[in-house]
Amino acid sequence: MYIKKIAISGYKTLVDFKFEEIQEGLNILVGKNNVGKSNILKALDIFFTRQGTLKEDEIANSFDSFLNNRDNIYMEVVFADASDMFGSNRSEITLKINLNENNRKYMIKLKGKYKNMSKDSFFKNNPKYIYFGDLNEMNFNSNDLQELYSINNANERRKIETNASQFLQYILNTNINISINLNNDSSYSIDVIDSYGNSNLLSNKSSGLQQLVYLGVVFSFNLLKKPKNIILGIEEPESNLHTSLQKRLFKRIREISEAYSVQIFLTTHSPVFIDKFNYESVHHVKRNNNMHTKVLKESYRNNWFNIRKDLGLGINDSLFVGEFNLLVEGPTEKIIFPKIIKILHDKDLISFGEEDINLLSAQGAPNLHYFSKLISQMGLPTVILVDKDQQGNNAKEKIEDDNRFNKLKVISLDKEGHDKCEIEDLINNDLLLNSINELYNSSLNEEDLLRARKNEYHEESGLIKFSKAFKKFDLEKNRDLSKLNLATIIKSGLNEEYDLELIKEFFMKIDNFYKEFM
Repeated sequence: MYIKKIAISGYKTLVDFKFEEIQEGLNILVGKNNVGKSNILKALDIFFTRQGTLKEDEIANSFDSFLNNRDNIYMEVVFADASDMFGSNRSEITLKINLNENNRKYMIKLKGKYKNMSKDSFFKNNPKYIYFGDLNEMNFNSNDLQELYSINNANERRKIETNASQFLQYILNTNINISINLNNDSSYSIDVIDSYGNSNLLSNKSSGLQQLVYLGVVFSFNLLKKPKNIILGIEEPESNLHTSLQKRLFKRIREISEAYSVQIFLTTHSPVFIDKFNYESVHHVKRNNNMHTKVLKESYRNNWFNIRKDLGLGINDSLFVGEFNLLVEGPTEKIIFPKIIKILHDKDLISFGEEDINLLSAQGAPNLHYFSKLISQMGLPTVILVDKDQQGNNAKEKIEDDNRFNKLKVISLDKEGHDKCEIEDLINNDLLLNSINELYNSSLNEEDLLRARKNEYHEESGLIKFSKAFKKFDLEKNRDLSKLNLATIIKSGLNEEYDLELIKEFFMKIDNFYKEFM
C-alpha cells in the first residue's frame, strides 16, 4: 500500500492543492524556504495521526481561501496497491476527511461516490505515518523518545541497541554504540559510547549526533522489524550534519525505502539528497500567484536549472562537496555514472561508493580545463574522464600540459575498433538498442547500429562514436527528445555487471588512482 495522490483544500498554504506524481518509494520535496514543503508533511500527520483534528491557526487564511474554501476544508488521499485495506481486494482506494469543525466527516469513495464511515472504521486499516518534524528545531533527549516508544523488556532493549548502533556505525564510519538504561518505572536513558569506550548521556552530545541517534532509534523501533504499511515524513534530515554524513544518511534512507518497501516523503535544501538514481522522485514545490503551494508537474530532468536556483546553488558550490572528484564532460555521464558506481561497488569491483565522490559536469569538453585548474589548486584528488574525439583529446592535452599537481589524472575513454569513443559506446549493445527502441518506439537491431557506426568517408578507419551514428537514424525529427532521455532509460536498465563489461575497466583505473590518497 502506498499513497498515489493527495488533494487538500483549506490547510495553511495548501488551497486547492493537488500532488499527483507521487512515487511508491522515495519522494523528495525541494524548493525555497516558506513555499509550503513542510505543510505537505504536516498535512499527512493531521490525516493519519491527528485523525483530522485541525487547529484554528492551521486553517488557510488568505482572502481568496476565505471567500472560496472556508466551508470546504478537506484532505483526500488515494492509495494504490490497497487490496488489504477494508478487505476490499481493490487495487485503489480513496479516503477523504471533511475537516469543517461543525461537520467533520470520514468518507470512502465507492463507484465514484463518497460514502460516510465511522471514525474507527476509517482509520482501522490506514498505514502508520511516522513524522520526523523540523529536526533543526528539536531538542533531542530520551524523554522525546519515551513519549513515542516504550521498551518492554531486556530482549527488546538489546535489539534496539544493536540496530541503532549499526545505523550509527554506518553513517559515522566509526565504532560507536548506544546503551539504553531501563529504569524500574519503564522510563529509560540513552548513553552514547564512542570508539574509545567513553560513555556520555545523549543530552551531552552534539546536536548532529543527537539527531542521528534519534533517527537510528526510531528506525530501529519501526522499520527493522519487517514493517508493513509504514509511511515516513522527514523534514530536512541534513540539519546539523556534515556533508559526508549527509551522503551516508541519504544512502541509508534510500536503502530502507527500497529494502522494506517504505514510502518516504522528505523535504530538503541539500543537493546531496537529490536522488541521482530516480529523478522522478524529485518534486519541485513553489507558490503560485495567489501564494498557494503547488507541486510542479515538470520533471527534475527538464527543470534542473530552476531547482538548482531554488536550492541557492551555483556551479562552483559543488566543488567543495566530496572527498574525491570525478569530472566528466556532460550531463549524460551525471545521469548514468551513479548507477554504474553502485553496481560495481556492490560487486566489490571498486572500493569507492557514490557517497565518496563528487560527480561534476563541465557542460562540455572545452570547459574541462577551467574546472580542473580550480580543483587542482584546491588539492582535491580528481579524475577527469574525457571522450576519445578531437575535443576530448584537446582537453586532455591542455590539462596535462598545465597540471602542476599530482592529485589530478586524465583518463580517456576508448574501445577497440573505434576511431572515436564516448560513454554510450561502452554500454552493452542489447541494453543500448532496447533503450533506443523503448524511447522512440523503433525496432532497430544490431546490424542497424553497426551500419550507422561505420565511417562513410574512410572505410579503413575505425567505427564512429555513438552520437554521430545516432543522428543517422533521424529518430528525433519533430520530437522534443534528447540524449538525456535516452540516458535516463539506459540508467534504469542497468542492473548487472554484464551490462558494464566494457566500461568497468575505466572505473577500476579511477579506483586505483583514488586508493593512492585513501
